[in-house]
Amino acid sequence: MDLTDRSALIVGAGKVAERKAKGLVRAGVRQLTVVAPVLQATFPQGTILLSERYHPEHLDQVDLVFAATDSPDVNAQVVRDARARRIWVNRADADEQHGGDFVLPAQHHAGSVSLAVATGSASLSAYVRDQLIRAWDTRWTLMAEAMQSIRPLVRDDSGLSPDQRRQIFKTLASDQAMSILDVGGREALIQWIRDQYPQLADA
Repeated sequence: MDLTDRSALIVGAGKVAERKAKGLVRAGVRQLTVVAPVLQATFPQGTILLSERYHPEHLDQVDLVFAATDSPDVNAQVVRDARARRIWVNRADADEQHGGDFVLPAQHHAGSVSLAVATGSASLSAYVRDQLIRAWDTRWTLMAEAMQSIRPLVRDDSGLSPDQRRQIFKTLASDQAMSILDVGGREALIQWIRDQYPQLADA
């Protein structure tokens, strides 16, 4: 989701709310407000903190809502109020009756690579994510960083057809390409891909 021009509200101020706040800031939310009687966690700089009980009026001028209190009744009320206003809402303790509109995956960020796992169960999602992290190949992160400069070379080369561009990107997403990058760095990778595709020799 592109949240760069969106405002979000988190109802609740514990550790779950803190994690959601950090994710929203990472996603570029324009304005983030947290409301709770007691502000227990540490929130990102710039967050608007309201030390008070939730009221439906807190939903005014909000694009996205997160119900993250330790009270099922309060969370259910937030969901009902948000839906009445046609505002997308996420509920941390989702149940079948008032489950919210969307779920957040378990996430892992390694440089410019983001891993997201959704299973329908927060605990299972976190378990699968952690298993994948243990098998993480650091070359994936290196390639993602290199592609930030290599991709424009391929994309902007007017001498390449769309099929050729797709094939080059497919070649770069390979074990061989990642091994070359890991051993020789970005310049070695560029030279290798130019050798594979002479059309890029003058790029």
